[in-house]
Amino acid sequence: MRIRADIARLLESGTNLSNRAIAHQVGASLTTVARHREALGIAPHFQGRRQAPPLPTADLWRRQTELVDGGHLRWLGTTTADGVARLVDSGRVYSVPVLAFQERTGQVPQGPVRPECGMDDCVEPRHLEDQLGRDHLAAVAAAIGI
Repeated sequence: MRIRADIARLLESGTNLSNRAIAHQVGASLTTVARHREALGIAPHFQGRRQAPPLPTADLWRRQTELVDGGHLRWLGTTTADGVARLVDSGRVYSVPVLAFQERTGQVPQGPVRPECGMDDCVEPRHLEDQLGRDHLAAVAAAIGI
């Protein structure tokens, strides 16, 4: 595709002109301007107000905790019927222990995530383990005779 300099200049100017405005200004079709936009790797024009980006979920869940003795984070938000801390963000329901575990490890947990510190409602990432982590800790304890 041959890129027209006049269309490219308007698209790359940062003025956020619509395809229609550019087509009218340079005497091109809407399809031609859209193809130029795509060929140049410029995002489609957005009309209207842009929504603010969603809060990072980690920041959102941490706002609903309080630090207590022993370095624990107590969950203050809502819970499931089983008492698991949960967070609703942008219509999605998250398990807070899973979010905290993923924040610490960068991995998807294998099996349930539970606090290993003795405080049932603790969501401190360093106090949480998944099944794989618990199995590893049990194997280490067995190997050293604990």
